[in-house]
Amino acid sequence: AIFMAIWATVFLEFWKRRRSTLTYTWDLIEWEEEEETLRPQFEAKYYKMERVNPISGKPEPHQPSSDKITRLLVSISGIFFMISLVITAVFAVVVYRLVVMEQFASFKWNFIKQHWQFATSAAAVCINFVIIMALNLAYEKIAYLLTNLEYPRTESEWENSFALKMFLFQFVNLNSSIFYIAFFLGRFVGHPGNYNKLFNRWRLEECHPSGCLIDLCLQMGVIMFLKQIWNNFMELGYPLIQNWWSRHKIKRGIQDASIPQWENDWNLQPMNIHG
Repeated sequence: AIFMAIWATVFLEFWKRRRSTLTYTWDLIEWEEEEETLRPQFEAKYYKMERVNPISGKPEPHQPSSDKITRLLVSISGIFFMISLVITAVFAVVVYRLVVMEQFASFKWNFIKQHWQFATSAAAVCINFVIIMALNLAYEKIAYLLTNLEYPRTESEWENSFALKMFLFQFVNLNSSIFYIAFFLGRFVGHPGNYNKLFNRWRLEECHPSGCLIDLCLQMGVIMFLKQIWNNFMELGYPLIQNWWSRHKIKRGIQDASIPQWENDWNLQPMNIHG
């Protein structure tokens, strides 16, 4: 945590210096946000609805308030649906923990039988990680579609809207299981003779006699470690593999100087949805 705080501060300060240098070099010192051009998608959608811009005094496409509110409500509904899907997934993992806990406690393998609580937590963490990454990939595409559905006026508005959606979802997606362990696990177990049961069948899970810190550390450690490995692979390893495969196909093919440029560009790496 200390390293991340120092690294983030140093990175931000160096980026401010780099940004100032680029601003001076490109002669953008007096650039204002109001000078941004409209997105082509916005202009194509609302070119028939124009009004005079109070700043420039020129007519420009205008999005009616009713249309903007309707699209915003649809976008908000999509966000809440995905967040509710995350909460549902966490609840499903909780049910899985209860079912597996009962099975591991009566397992024939002595190692699992003696360490059933650790085995249950480890299995649940791995499943939870797979769910987190799957939902993250799906929501990135959904957030992209919802942002385009809103038809933001400028590119900065599009980026801010997309970033807000991703922040809200990733915050819930990454921290919901951690919140469950930190604030709910072992809090509603009941007492001997009157244990609380889910669906009147499975007894609610208790923390280890030493506390829930082990489960919390396991959850945070595995998710952060595996997530970092996955992100590094997607950012570094996967492009390297794609580049190697593209070069391999080119070497196996017939080298022809008359191949048009657009066909050569086909082997280049595609840009992501953010540009």
